[in-house]
Amino acid sequence: MQQSRLAVRYAKSLLDLATEQKSVDALFADMQCVFNTCKNNVELLQVLNSPIIHADKKIAILSAIFNATIQPITQSFIALIVKKGREAKLYEISAAFIALVKELKQIKTVKITTASAINDSIKQQLATKIAAGFEGKTVELETAMNADLIGGFVIEMDDKLYDASIRKELNDIKNQFTNNSYISKI
Repeated sequence: MQQSRLAVRYAKSLLDLATEQKSVDALFADMQCVFNTCKNNVELLQVLNSPIIHADKKIAILSAIFNATIQPITQSFIALIVKKGREAKLYEISAAFIALVKELKQIKTVKITTASAINDSIKQQLATKIAAGFEGKTVELETAMNADLIGGFVIEMDDKLYDASIRKELNDIKNQFTNNSYISKI
């Protein structure tokens, strides 16, 4: 996810505050909660983007959602964002903060998409194999299912994609037959 400069600046400020307060882990958990809540609730994003709803009402809504689960520092940070009129960027700021903390802690996120569900032992084996390529870094696996792959897997990591699916192989074979240079075009 490409973040705007504004989101990265706010995220860096929060990370600096978290480092100073020695509460990086707690704020990381809080921002993951905020990120997941925004990601899973389109209505909340619509409220945050609405110019009709006043800042006080937005702070009250966000407080009602998060006060029981997040730290007072995070609550104050969210209130500051709303008062500055940046509440529409809350989702993006939380994503940027998560990315910064993962970079700080040297955590590599790898997404594996398979045609069917994989069990925990296979996940562990994949994590071990992938972690061997990244010395000193922790690998965090995200799994997804896509029946269209037919079989095999797709690995997404940073800006790289490794497609070892049967769907890709079948498409490659199809392209070879349709673009066969040995058969003269009639």
